[in-house]
This record gives sequence, C-alpha cells and structure tokens, in this order.
Amino acid sequence: MNNDKKISIIFIIPSLSGGGAEKVICTIARELNKEKFDISVALVTTRNAVHRDLLPDYIKIIDLKSTRVLFSLPKIVFLLWKKKPNILFSSVGHLNLAISLIMAILPKSTKYIARETGTVSKIIYDLKFSTLWTLGYKLFYPKYDLIICQSQYMKDDLSKNFLIAPKKMIVINNPIDVDNILELALESTPEIAYRRNNINLVSVGRLSHEKGYDILLNTISLIHNHDIHLNILGDGPMKKQLEKQSIDLGISEKVSFLGYVKNPYPYIKLADALIMCSRHEAFSNVVLEALTCGTPVIATPSPGGIHEVLDNINECHIVKEISAEALADCIINHNFKNRVDKNAISPYLVKKIIHKYEEEIVKNVLI
Repeated sequence: MNNDKKISIIFIIPSLSGGGAEKVICTIARELNKEKFDISVALVTTRNAVHRDLLPDYIKIIDLKSTRVLFSLPKIVFLLWKKKPNILFSSVGHLNLAISLIMAILPKSTKYIARETGTVSKIIYDLKFSTLWTLGYKLFYPKYDLIICQSQYMKDDLSKNFLIAPKKMIVINNPIDVDNILELALESTPEIAYRRNNINLVSVGRLSHEKGYDILLNTISLIHNHDIHLNILGDGPMKKQLEKQSIDLGISEKVSFLGYVKNPYPYIKLADALIMCSRHEAFSNVVLEALTCGTPVIATPSPGGIHEVLDNINECHIVKEISAEALADCIINHNFKNRVDKNAISPYLVKKIIHKYEEEIVKNVLI
C-alpha cells in the first residue's frame, strides 16, 4: 500500500440514536487521525440521530435510508462495490452478523472488522430461534478479518460458546474523552434532580429487561431508614411498566423518571453513587463516565466486563449477587462521603484507546 495514500474506512452502524455503542463509534471515528484516514459513517437510518453533532463535518455521513438492517443489505452491497474501502468497520451485534452472512458477495479487497457490543451468549439466550442465532455466529462470524471485543469476558464468551479462534479477536476497551465529559458535567441540572439532605442515586440506561430496573425499584423499596432519592435517566419499552411498579411499591416520591437526557454528566457528577443494576452488560460506558466524574459505582455482578473495570477501585462495589436484597444491603452500608480517585479512569483515556485502534486498522490493511 502507498504510505502517502489515506486508508479509507467506512464505519457502519444502525443509527446515531442515544445508545452507548453509537456514542463510542462517534468517538472512534472523530478521534482517528484525519491525515491518515479517509472516514465515512454509514447509517441504516438517520432517524432520531441524537449523536449527529458528535461527528465533525469532515466525516462523510452515508444514509442507507432503510427501516431495518435486513432491508439495508442490498444497499450495503452496492455501497461497498462502489466505494471499495480499505476497511469496513461494523458495530452492533445483529448488524455484524447480517454483514457476515453476505460477505461472500462483498469485495475481497476490503478488510472486515466487527466491534462486538454485547455478551453474545446472554443476548441470544432471550431471543426466539436462539439455536439458529448460535449457528449463525459459529458459521459466519469467523469470516471477519478481526473482531474487537470490549472486554476479556466477551472474547472468552465468543471463543467458548461460538468457537471463534482467539487469533481472530482482540480486546480493546471503550475510550473515554475525559476533558469533554468534565466540561459537560459543569452544566446545570434542573433543581428537581437533587434534593437537600438526600442520598442521591442515579442510574442511566435503556429501560429494558436486561438493564434490571425492576430489580433497582425493588431495591429502593427495601431501604426504609435512609433519606434516599433515585434519578433514572433513559427511555425504553419498560418505561410505563416501571413507573407503575414504583407506584405499586409506594416509592414514587423517591424515584424520578427523567427520560432520555442528552447530557447526563451533571446528574452523574452530583450523585452520591451511580447504580448499575444490569442482568448482563458488555463493557458499561456509563460506569466509565461515572468514574470520570469521580462518582462511586455500586453494580451487580452482571456477566460482562464489570469486574475488569471495578475490581480494586476504592469506593466502588460489586455486590455478591444480582438481587434487590444484595443491592439494598450495599447501599445501606456504603460510605457516601468519599469520591473516586481521578486516576481510576487512566486505562481508558481516549488517546490510548484510539492508538490501539489505529494500530489494528493499519495492521489489517497491510496484511
């Protein structure tokens, strides 16, 4: 390859909606050296593109104008034969799998990289036709030139349960833009968010079953002798069900459902602790963001990378089991006076992580 020529890379994701995976891709695309890389981002749909402003103008946005990943596949084939990029970088599991299914008819000159965004065995366990999903991952995922896992746990899961060769995979943790987060954390929050003399807790994420908010509400109902308030930032399919649960449990005055909040960092920074109550989790961005803000984290031992992040960090706790009782016991006994040391986030600084991405991208192009 001519060293004077830029490496062309197309990132492809379903959308730029409010999820953590989308935010990470924006960070990677934005932080890659634009003198070395010609960068585009292809989207299955541009609807609800709340993260659009995270991408600078020099990054080209390609709208595939589809309503579902399945319907976008012919357009992906056309795009790749037209552009013939050096790298196609796919992220989000179902899109990764879909692209692997059609890889036989895609340009051979392009290298294909997938960034896995979840613990696959846990995700497909709850899906219909889980046996077919398992077969798909075993047969087609190995077609990728490289699979990037966010944690060692995710890599081990793909190797053990889907027989992906370890040499096909590499662990690169999620990047954190500390300066950007700390700047945004200085913005003000609505007065309702934090009440004087309370223990103020915050939880951020999609209101769906795997995130465990039903467990968290049961947790709050078990804490009787503490002046406690919980802010939940996020939206999702379980919102109405969870709101009803809080009323049924008699804790509606202790819990505020604030919906999707574009800038969650002031809420995280002002909280006494962030609660992560997931049943399974990949490599939680919001946990890294809490550490950046100096906010202690209390987390369930969800399958994924949580131990890799929180083990040995003072003021943070992983409870003994995924249950309301275990969370409540930890919250009751937690010392809410101390903050997390700023050095806790140093392994995930954006410059360090992006350097690893650039190394792997260049390595694959030169093979």
